[in-house]
Amino acid sequence: ELTGSETFVHLDHHGETWVGLVHGIHNLEIGATLPVYLDPAHVYIFDENGALVAPASYALVA
Repeated sequence: ELTGSETFVHLDHHGETWVGLVHGIHNLEIGATLPVYLDPAHVYIFDENGALVAPASYALVA
């Protein structure tokens, strides 16, 4: 999903849906298998209703 200078990547991992924001424009084939590496400092966690459970650690106020 291209959004100007960034790309949203929708992933399925063992039946769980993940959405990632990737800098740059990437022309990815639907259904392609991709290696994915996560920086835990940039991960937000939401519950099944879409409510924020845990913000990314970089977003926390000191």
